[in-house]
Amino acid sequence: FYARPRLVGYVPAAAFYPRPKVDSAIVRLDVYHQPPVPVDDVPHFFRVVAAGFSQPRKQLKNALAHGLGLPVATVIEALTAAGIAPQQRAESLALDDWARLAPRLQVGEY
Repeated sequence: FYARPRLVGYVPAAAFYPRPKVDSAIVRLDVYHQPPVPVDDVPHFFRVVAAGFSQPRKQLKNALAHGLGLPVATVIEALTAAGIAPQQRAESLALDDWARLAPRLQVGEY
């Protein structure tokens, strides 16, 4: 949201002591002057995204309902209104999908 990540390279596990069990990556973050999508309520946007990713391997409708404490039917309605299939998983959404969805999941709006 605030920066674009870019993979610069890898560092083998043998380069560290004590040696970890995995290789490492070097990531560069290029900070945007402005976020690439407009968001009115940034804290709420991040709450929705965090809720979406809160239950790995779950469908988005269930992860959001659990993470935000909303009924599944309410979440399905919001997803459908945003043009997102309720069966999708969080990792399949683009940043603009999250930006369309977040305002539709304002607590107290339903």
